[in-house]
Amino acid sequence: MADNKTIGERIKKARDAIGLSLAEFAGPVKIDTSRFSKIERGIEGIGLPQIIALAEKHRINIMFLVTGQGEILQNGPDNHGPTDPKSHLDFSAQQLFHMYLKTAERQDVIIEGQTAILKNIESKMAREETLAKLQSNSIEILAGVRSLSKRQKMIMADLQLQSQKVHRLPGSGKNQRQNGGATEKPGKTK
Repeated sequence: MADNKTIGERIKKARDAIGLSLAEFAGPVKIDTSRFSKIERGIEGIGLPQIIALAEKHRINIMFLVTGQGEILQNGPDNHGPTDPKSHLDFSAQQLFHMYLKTAERQDVIIEGQTAILKNIESKMAREETLAKLQSNSIEILAGVRSLSKRQKMIMADLQLQSQKVHRLPGSGKNQRQNGGATEKPGKTK
């Protein structure tokens, strides 16, 4: 579809051809005059359903509004005023309307796909966050194990040192084992 300014200019040409004021032209399709003025100047856009409604209400050639091709008004004795909306839609307008519906369906499919992608991304981010927490916890556990290992080594070294001190005391160690547990005093023999 053309840009807002081009469509706005075509709508104004159609309104001028019919000879209606803004309020008379926009009223039947329930668009307030200030917004409709902006549409005609290309400041705001207008959707295809509203373009179709304008074409139906005022018997404007929808192909002229959308593409700029063809006569401004549809052929017929009365080119403005209320009409049966379905009676004068030509084949091209019906095609445009069906294209609009198909586009809307495609947009729904695209939105569904984007939603699924976002859910996958959120799920992946949650998994990565969980993995990061697990890695952090693993690092903390490893640090704790290392700390325990150092303490264990210090305790083992302490026990070895104490064991060596006990072996060096008089009356302990080798002499006790040889005499069956009796202590031997230096200098005296049995």
